[in-house]
Amino acid sequence: MRVVCHPMRIVSDSIFHKNSRKGLITPFSMMPTKIQNLVNNKNKMIYDFGITINSNEQIIVNDKYCSTPKPLAISYALSVAISGKARRIYLAGFDGFEKSDPFKDETNEILKLIKNKYKNLYLKTLTTSKYKIEKVSIN
Repeated sequence: MRVVCHPMRIVSDSIFHKNSRKGLITPFSMMPTKIQNLVNNKNKMIYDFGITINSNEQIIVNDKYCSTPKPLAISYALSVAISGKARRIYLAGFDGFEKSDPFKDETNEILKLIKNKYKNLYLKTLTTSKYKIEKVSIN
């Protein structure tokens, strides 16, 4: 499955998603019909998982949607996993922006919110990451 929640990302990658055979997790019912048509095809499984953006700096996960302070793919993807009752999540290749990138990287803030709220969630990385996530090795 591929996970995408930001409207601009959905539109900019719509040809890729339309032609891909991989399933898609996205806030499908929240999209205008024109955008739905850009990513949907008969052979694609689409899991509709909603998202709302909140101003209270909280991550809230429910069965069918999440509420997060920013429409970041990592907060959305982790919310999907948490809603599915995942207990262990391993990240790989999760490197983020270069320091010289003009975009503000808010990933560590989101990870902190998730770690504080879901204390029993085992969240580790398998590869080196600049984020504050413990690296583990699996033998």
